[in-house]
Amino acid sequence: MTMNKLPHLITKARKGLSPWESLPDSAIVKIARKCGRDEVAYAHIRIKELRAERIMVEDWDGDTQDDIWRAITFFEKILLLSRG
Repeated sequence: MTMNKLPHLITKARKGLSPWESLPDSAIVKIARKCGRDEVAYAHIRIKELRAERIMVEDWDGDTQDDIWRAITFFEKILLLSRG
């Protein structure tokens, strides 16, 4: 039985970054290379959850909408790069 390790990989990669800093592309590549089936499935689920969450955000709350889009883009990068 394998377990999803993507949240752990992200936390580890963010060490030393401030909360508002984005992960550099090199870190995203490293994370993606360590992704297996469970991590890919998790990324797909998070994207669906984030899209659903975005629908619930008020139109006037552009900052939250932007944060959600950044998170979606991040997980989409993980998926793209994990395919090799």
